[in-house]
Amino acid sequence: MNDKDFDRDNSLWSGALGFLKKISNALMSIRNWWENNAETICTYLEVFVEIGVWMSAVDKLAEEHLMFTDDLSIDFAHEITDSDNVQKTLENYYVNNDYESFGLLVDRCKSSKCLQENQKFFEQIMSAYERGHIQLACTGLFALIDRVLADNTSNAKETRFLKRIETIKNKMSEKVELDEIDKKVFCIYTLMDTEKGSIFDNSDFRKKEPELINRHWLLHGRTKRNDSFFDFLLVLLWLDAIIYMAELSEKEN
Repeated sequence: MNDKDFDRDNSLWSGALGFLKKISNALMSIRNWWENNAETICTYLEVFVEIGVWMSAVDKLAEEHLMFTDDLSIDFAHEITDSDNVQKTLENYYVNNDYESFGLLVDRCKSSKCLQENQKFFEQIMSAYERGHIQLACTGLFALIDRVLADNTSNAKETRFLKRIETIKNKMSEKVELDEIDKKVFCIYTLMDTEKGSIFDNSDFRKKEPELINRHWLLHGRTKRNDSFFDFLLVLLWLDAIIYMAELSEKEN
């Protein structure tokens, strides 16, 4: 595939990321409301003290351009906020107990409705990962993300996503505790940071390769990374996040 093909592909991808960006922008009103009212909220509702720690953990993940798709417990939120190495903390979460959480993540993706027509492709990706061919596996995951986004970025779905975000905003404004779905939605949308530094950033090949795995560098064949388990985990988490958004949208249709 030549550079013109990639440029055309990147144009389609930019459209999908524009969709995600609208969702991220919609969250800003919630974040601004929280920041302007946090002291008062914490005075009246003890539960929002924990929400403050929880949101600090989400912010720390966002600063590192990391994705997290499990339910973010208050205990793990404390681990993240206290950590000097958030990447390692996130990796340990998925490898502890003989990779239990990682196995659940893989199973969740594999059984999703979004991947019903891509089961063989996903199995090939996992086969590459299990053989230690991390770069091939990550390339496959990025391609699979493209497919899922292409099937699930429409104005109708955007409206449903924004409706869910408005519900979260109303709950917080009324000082009502968020449920687990609200928290997960808020966490995932916040971490969908498409600004410079994310794994989808179109960075300059003349400069130093980004620290995190990068779609642009990988698919253009410019990467010189020694790919790791964490690279595969991070891209898989993004796939899981987009699947979650798509399936939640279907449930609320």
